[in-house]
Amino acid sequence: MGRQIGSAVGVAVLVALAPTPTTGAFDHAWWVQAGAGTAGAVALLIPRPRSAP
Repeated sequence: MGRQIGSAVGVAVLVALAPTPTTGAFDHAWWVQAGAGTAGAVALLIPRPRSAP
């Protein structure tokens, strides 16, 4: 379910960033998507401090 929601939101953001169907607009939108994915991956790699029991 999470993957389906992520796909739907990702396509919606891609279309919102490229309102005109030109190659340049889609290139820009894909770079934004790649940057968001990279930022998400980096955020997952940052360790969180453990809380004491």
